[in-house]
Amino acid sequence: MEIPYEPQENAVILGDITDAPESRDIALNEDQVGFLDAVRDGNESMVRVYVLEKFIDVNCTNLVGETALQIATNTDHREIAKFLVDHGADVTSALLQAVAKESVDWVKALLAELSNQQNSVTSSHSNSFSEKPHSYVSPLMLAAQNNCPEIVQLFLEKGYVIKEPQMHEKSFTGEECESLLGNRIGRSIYCLHSYRALASPIYLCISYLLDDSTEEQNIKSSKDPMVRAFLLNQKFESLVETEYEFKSDYKRLSNQCEEFAVSLLQKCQSMEEISCIMSVPGIEQLEHVQVRGGKEAQKLSVLNFAIANKNEKFVAHPYSQLMLNSVLYNDLEIWEGLNYVVKMLLGLFFTSLLPLWFLIYFFAPNSHLSQLLKKPFFKFLNHGGSFVWFLALLICSSIQDQFFDVLELSPLDLFLTLWIIGMLVQEAKELYRQGKERYKSQYWNLVTIVMLLLFVASGVLWLIGYFMNVGGQDSWKIPIEAVFSDKNATESAYRFVLLSNVFFSLAMVLAFLHASNFFQVSSVLGPLQLSLVNMTADIGKFLFLFLLLFLSFGFAQRKVYSRYVQAREDFAGNKTDHEFARIGGTLRYLFWDVFGMMELQDLKTSEQFVITQYAGEMLLGLYAIASLLVAINMLVAMISNTYQRVADDADIQWKFSRTRMWMQYLDEGSVMPPPFNLIPPPRVVMNLCRRLCLRGCHCQRKSSTSRTEEKAAQRIKRRKMMKLLIQRYLVSFAKTRGQSSASQPPTERDETTMFSM
Repeated sequence: MEIPYEPQENAVILGDITDAPESRDIALNEDQVGFLDAVRDGNESMVRVYVLEKFIDVNCTNLVGETALQIATNTDHREIAKFLVDHGADVTSALLQAVAKESVDWVKALLAELSNQQNSVTSSHSNSFSEKPHSYVSPLMLAAQNNCPEIVQLFLEKGYVIKEPQMHEKSFTGEECESLLGNRIGRSIYCLHSYRALASPIYLCISYLLDDSTEEQNIKSSKDPMVRAFLLNQKFESLVETEYEFKSDYKRLSNQCEEFAVSLLQKCQSMEEISCIMSVPGIEQLEHVQVRGGKEAQKLSVLNFAIANKNEKFVAHPYSQLMLNSVLYNDLEIWEGLNYVVKMLLGLFFTSLLPLWFLIYFFAPNSHLSQLLKKPFFKFLNHGGSFVWFLALLICSSIQDQFFDVLELSPLDLFLTLWIIGMLVQEAKELYRQGKERYKSQYWNLVTIVMLLLFVASGVLWLIGYFMNVGGQDSWKIPIEAVFSDKNATESAYRFVLLSNVFFSLAMVLAFLHASNFFQVSSVLGPLQLSLVNMTADIGKFLFLFLLLFLSFGFAQRKVYSRYVQAREDFAGNKTDHEFARIGGTLRYLFWDVFGMMELQDLKTSEQFVITQYAGEMLLGLYAIASLLVAINMLVAMISNTYQRVADDADIQWKFSRTRMWMQYLDEGSVMPPPFNLIPPPRVVMNLCRRLCLRGCHCQRKSSTSRTEEKAAQRIKRRKMMKLLIQRYLVSFAKTRGQSSASQPPTERDETTMFSM
């Protein structure tokens, strides 16, 4: 079997798309050979003799599987082909040959004959032109793979379509399971060819141009070429993991879909066209795509979709960034012209007035200033400023013992508690808005969750230890003298307080790391922060491998010294305080030895166990070689490679990360940051009460009707704009195709044909 495994750009030949013929025990007889030679030579009279007098089967094949009609099609013998069709020749195989030749005239003629045959029996149009088990592709699929606009248009006008294959094995039942398409390799190749055709830019464009449906469609079944490209890209990324035999093919198709979406965006020539492309009505129906904002979020709904699919090139395209900035900095063009020092000073000034902004928003929600606070840019400043206040409180807590008594509750602890509760409420809202999958895909959300869990664990442990210590006491202050008295059982309870302090310190480290998330808005610090995150991921992978090395030498070292420890206890009558007497001491020694903080003298034993000492020194030497010379250098190479990879693609990755961060501020709500979000504004309470009223329900129906009409108008506008972009794309495609081929460049007639589509 000949399995296709070439890049899609190469022309697909017939031998690549059909199975090899079955092995023949009997060679062709003399009449069959003569018949096929007569067809190849164009000898029409001899062909008639073989068919009419010698009754040769017109569908007989040569040793490479070619039928007579295929040979006539390939050699351009039209009269012979018409004679063979009239006498029952199979049209499907010849149609494949005509499509492979990209002969529009032959395709028209054979399609007409095929239509006549189908009219004689009851049949429906589908992407399967024949029931032959060896057919990997239909003629329409082949035309789409070869990007032949006129041929694809011919098939689509006849009503033929390409159906998305079912990858699950249960979708093949009955006789199909016995055919080639029923086994694993046949099914995989069939699905690959189907997806190659579905991902063809020409098929996506022309199928949309020929679609006259004006009714609202489910977004998943929409023929919008940009939406289809994103959906197929999402499908291919999942097939990369499951269909690993064709991983590189599906990865190539995924990139092709993304490039096609970028090409359509590139054809925009005004902000109006870009704005129309960036908004798709009903896109929120898709999984992991949440558009809960007002007009600002609706303007960038396609970016939400692209971010969910991780289409970095589309998101980082200059037009996408231009549209994003127009929404973010609306009426704030002066901000973009300021230098970093002025921006930082203004940001700190805005942060210092955070309580004032809360009072204005709380008591005057409809004022002009309150409306400004709802804009994405000011929401970012509010949340960033709130986190700066939180970091200031954490810094104060590190020197809390200089101002407050750490053995009792202080105002600083209350402020920190309010901030942490506010951040928990905010993250719960973000999880609900973005969805679980989208929320987990953003690394800073994971850092925030771990940080908050550590803070919560710290608070719980502190409360347990505090109430265990002050229980039965007259004062709310922890009696430190009684805690460490010899006969007092509260010493173990106080350890909860100490453990709480440990968790709080770890959370403080993550809080400062989380603050780097706000650096993504900077074109200078953003790529560096992204490199830091990727390097941290490399360190995590390295530590997993290093742990195996660390534990192996740790337990081996403990085993070597086990005889020495037991002998000291049993025969010498005293216990040893040797470092390797305990497994914890062994692991501790090896860990700090990596940093050169241990001495070789620590391995010394008594003279009777000098073999143990030498063995321990040898294991320590091997551990040093494996950890320092091999593992650490491997980590350095990994980090260098990651930094270089990010640096080579820094602009695209930074813009994608920046856009993903900004999108959460486009959503409605979360105007006030922690801890001010714990106090619901009166407007929220009033809206909640209004929804419970019948009048509110009636108004909701009216507003729903108006939204439906608005979506219909937006859908019509987008359809007109998309058709214009497709026409530009097809003309550009015709010019590129003509320049890359050896034939003459496209004529005015070719470009007119593109426009007529």
